[in-house]
Amino acid sequence: MLERMTSPTELQLLPLLLVVPLVPVSGVCLYYAVSKDAAARGANATGWGAAVFLLPPIGGPVYAVYRRRLPERTEPLGRTSDCSARSVSAG
Repeated sequence: MLERMTSPTELQLLPLLLVVPLVPVSGVCLYYAVSKDAAARGANATGWGAAVFLLPPIGGPVYAVYRRRLPERTEPLGRTSDCSARSVSAG
């Protein structure tokens, strides 16, 4: 039997079919990161997250500039970093 040969057009579309699903996934990741950073700095987390998700080419750079005016990050209450939560005893 003859196997079906893929046309050059189908092969050219393969990178597009692999990249297009990654765009919304990366947008969600960027939304999460910006909203967590904004919340830790006392800014409007939902607003900045939505701005970065809906308008990434504009929202991302604007937040990067705006976050310089925000106070330093504060860790959420009840959380500790990995380094301070672990203790190693020698002996």
